[in-house]
Amino acid sequence: MQIDEPALVLDLNDHARRAFETAYGALSSAVPGLKLLLTTYFGAIGDNLDMALRLPVTSLHLDLVSAPAQLEDVLAKAPTDLVLSLGVVDGRNIWRADLNAVLDRIEPVSKRTPGEIVGHHNLVGAGIGTVHGAYSHHGRQAAQAPE
Repeated sequence: MQIDEPALVLDLNDHARRAFETAYGALSSAVPGLKLLLTTYFGAIGDNLDMALRLPVTSLHLDLVSAPAQLEDVLAKAPTDLVLSLGVVDGRNIWRADLNAVLDRIEPVSKRTPGEIVGHHNLVGAGIGTVHGAYSHHGRQAAQAPE
């Protein structure tokens, strides 16, 4: 189950962080074995990373379009059984994705040795939801790669 938590990129106080831990603990207790994908959007998880890594979730989605530098911190701290979902395509304009830049952005994940790799299976997707994305690029002008 995916839970979107864009508030995790905000400057949360300790009370708010404890509320996240309490809520996710209750959800985990109520539905044992539930696989949760915690998604963050619109920035870096920053000072909330340690708290997010303590939550009983199986996967963590990061918006690497808005905050690519956060990947290094997450890779350094995340447990090896955490599945990472890497948001590397701008969901607001998927047709302008520079796939070479996307590969460069996720290269640190692929270069780690098997004992260092976070998650057995990692995912690649959009930084934010694509609910308003066009079904097809037909009829659109060819997008130019960003400079």
